[in-house]
Amino acid sequence: MDTRMSLADVLARLDQQIGYHREQEAFHAGHEAFHHEQRSIHAGELEQLTRHFEAVKAAAAATADLVARSPAAGSTAPAIDEVLGRGRRLRLARVIAKLVARKGPQEVFGARSIAAELTRFYGDRLRGPVTERRVSVSLRWLASSKQIFRVTKGGPYREGHYVRERPPGGK
Repeated sequence: MDTRMSLADVLARLDQQIGYHREQEAFHAGHEAFHHEQRSIHAGELEQLTRHFEAVKAAAAATADLVARSPAAGSTAPAIDEVLGRGRRLRLARVIAKLVARKGPQEVFGARSIAAELTRFYGDRLRGPVTERRVSVSLRWLASSKQIFRVTKGGPYREGHYVRERPPGGK
């Protein structure tokens, strides 16, 4: 460091540094005010959204409790004796036809949903597990005999969808 600087040079350099730091202080003070304003805006939004989120969450939990508590209309299957009569052997195709007959006219269903219903309602009376493949065969048979109508064709990796009555404008 040069110690032979004149007093005027020292004062000029100090004045430059003071000017620079004043500009920087003003710049950051402006940003601080902006960020403080943005923070208060976001804090208000966060509080309002949190309140609404908690209210919706509580309502959903209460609704789920109500739904779990009371059975929905049409969610129970008729007794197996009503479907097939007493003493008759359970035929998968007949049970599938009865479950399909209980569907709404334009309610879309597939092998997966029918297999789930069969397992849920009649799983203890069936010889083995009901596979979607077995149900799909029965649904295709019902479709070929015009008892139900195909909405979308199935394939190896996607199930076909059916309805009980011919869709408007359908084939």
